[in-house]
Amino acid sequence: MAALQFGWSGSQTLIAQLAEGEAEYLGRFSFFARMGTTLAPLVAGVAWDLGGAWPSSALGGAWARR
Repeated sequence: MAALQFGWSGSQTLIAQLAEGEAEYLGRFSFFARMGTTLAPLVAGVAWDLGGAWPSSALGGAWARR
């Protein structure tokens, strides 16, 4: 759990440095980060229901490669 928190803190620090205080970029980052954590479990659940363990696992692997 600590590694996840450090990763999140690091990504927020990086986007703040790269955006140089632009609220538009910070807002986009926050929006897409929240949408990803909201939609990913739903998409994985649909993949599990339609195909079982292998398609949902493949989806997770493809998502992680991005």
